[in-house]
Amino acid sequence: MKRTLTLCLSLAALAVAALPLSAAEMTGMISHLDNEEDVFSLDGGPTFYLSEDASLKGLKKGQTVSVTYEEQEQIKIAIKIVPVKTDAK
Repeated sequence: MKRTLTLCLSLAALAVAALPLSAAEMTGMISHLDNEEDVFSLDGGPTFYLSEDASLKGLKKGQTVSVTYEEQEQIKIAIKIVPVKTDAK
């Protein structure tokens, strides 16, 4: 009985872990950028922490970006950061 219960719990944990996280997207201007801590914030928006695949290379404060992110335990993890072209007038 104990072995069956352990097997069932293990299978349930695997099923939950295999569920894909839903990604969200947000666009805004970078208001804070910290390359050492791998963190940045959008103007009037949240703070994002970088995933292993994301990079702040080439980005600067004041630049408009589109951020694809996942939320894990109320922490926003940026998985993709793309500069947004703005019309210069």
